[in-house]
Amino acid sequence: MRVSCALISVLLLVAGTCDTHAQGASVEAAAKRPPASLHPMPLSVLEAKARAMLSAQPRVSLDGEGNGLIAPVDDLEPSGSGRVPNYVRAFSGRPGVPASVAHLMRVVLYSGSVRPETKMAMGIRVAQLDNSPYVAVYMEHMLRATTGGTATLARLRSGGEAGLSQEERMALLYSTAVSTNAAGIEDSEYRHVRALFDDSQMVELTLSVCFFNYFTRIANAFNLPVESWSMAFAAKPPEHVYAQPAARVAVLDDSRLTLLSKDEASFKDAEARGQSSMGIGLPHGERIMLWCPDVPQAWWDYGKLLGPSVTLPRIFMRYTSLAVSTANGCRYCTLHVLLGLRRAGVDPSKLLEMRTDDSVLTPDERSVVEFARKLTRYPESIVDEDYRKIVGVFGNMGAADIVLQTGYFAFMNRFNDAMKTPSEDLALQNYREIYGADWQPSTPARGNTPSDR
Repeated sequence: MRVSCALISVLLLVAGTCDTHAQGASVEAAAKRPPASLHPMPLSVLEAKARAMLSAQPRVSLDGEGNGLIAPVDDLEPSGSGRVPNYVRAFSGRPGVPASVAHLMRVVLYSGSVRPETKMAMGIRVAQLDNSPYVAVYMEHMLRATTGGTATLARLRSGGEAGLSQEERMALLYSTAVSTNAAGIEDSEYRHVRALFDDSQMVELTLSVCFFNYFTRIANAFNLPVESWSMAFAAKPPEHVYAQPAARVAVLDDSRLTLLSKDEASFKDAEARGQSSMGIGLPHGERIMLWCPDVPQAWWDYGKLLGPSVTLPRIFMRYTSLAVSTANGCRYCTLHVLLGLRRAGVDPSKLLEMRTDDSVLTPDERSVVEFARKLTRYPESIVDEDYRKIVGVFGNMGAADIVLQTGYFAFMNRFNDAMKTPSEDLALQNYREIYGADWQPSTPARGNTPSDR
């Protein structure tokens, strides 16, 4: 069942029953459970949890030297403060990545034409849905940087969302809908939001929701300690004052792909990557992202720097991707990943069996799938035992790679199905060859109940 406009308006999914993750349960079957009751967690609860996480034991090393990890232009903290957030320190063992992830955060929040404070509020809403104290408190820290952000935060804390602007309220509703329905929202729901935002802003909003679904999973799985300063101080005020654009944008067509000329080398890298891994060139999803070119550019730069530090074999990365995409019921990404798995040499008969039974997987493959599925559906439920299990199989870097790939597809699933990205012809053909039929949608399950953990 997808969220209806009426249900979105009260931020509540219809209650349902979830079964358990039996060892032989299929990834796709896991996506067919009815949705469970899901409420945004009150900020007061998340703030109390954040205070308890000031001394949390991280599951990744944060020991890297803080100086020089963030380029001055991307530093969101006052000059000389010495504050380096733990989500940046978590990448200190991966050359170049800390600076790139800091740049990505700045671009997500401060580029584009949607008010930064609106996007910060969206981050809080995703944190409320995913029970992520770290992300909630960090976005509060960012909101305190401006007078308008402080007012928005006060309304979010009090539950007085009626005092928010119409655009802010709609952005929060959209955050809830996309976060809880990775397989995409209904056309009527999309049009409801589109009435207030132009095409470029809709892509920007969708990218923002997807990024925060990535961020919550990284923060929760890595068990990032909350920085004491993020609860006590404000971030650095933005250098540029936001100005709402007066003009609307035209529908993007092939002739408008001149947007890509902003960084021709990066585009060629992305096109070559898609061609080598799946034979499709630049994927449709990445073409759509270019409506809001700064964010995908920063996202691709981050991925390019992250890639050399990845130790998990590519086939396990792809099994992670499939587990996330099928658990979320994402049409576009499921077809995309199946094509990649087949081109990597996985027998179509194995892919067919995987649709109904995990037992066809090796023990190592199954450990990846089970962890990725759990982090996808219940990001707040990852405990030390879960993380130790994958560290025992893949080592510290490999375990972190699984977390990062799960978060990556938390981003991509929501973006592609929210935007109704059309599948490439080759991906559709591959799906038909494996399953003997066209794509059959399944109902994604998503809740914050402990019944299947």
